[in-house]
Amino acid sequence: MNQRNKILEVYGLWLVDLLSILISFILATLIRFGNLRDMGVKDIHFMTCAFLMLAATAYNFFFDWNRDFLKRGILKEIYAEVSFNAFIVVATLL
Repeated sequence: MNQRNKILEVYGLWLVDLLSILISFILATLIRFGNLRDMGVKDIHFMTCAFLMLAATAYNFFFDWNRDFLKRGILKEIYAEVSFNAFIVVATLL
């Protein structure tokens, strides 16, 4: 049962990460353009969203940053969030 809970925790948090990226992309697009049709060149926007989702997936599985998510303290949580956000920023800039 413990292994099953661990798998649910890892993949559940990964799906939450991907959903949060997708929702933030949609909200940012709606705020910027008013709707999804007036984006101009849509390919670059969707490729950026797909790249961010791919980078989050790579970070999640290579660094296993959600390990002990339910047990870690506030300092470990802050460190994990700062390192994840730094990785996403560096990956986006490259």
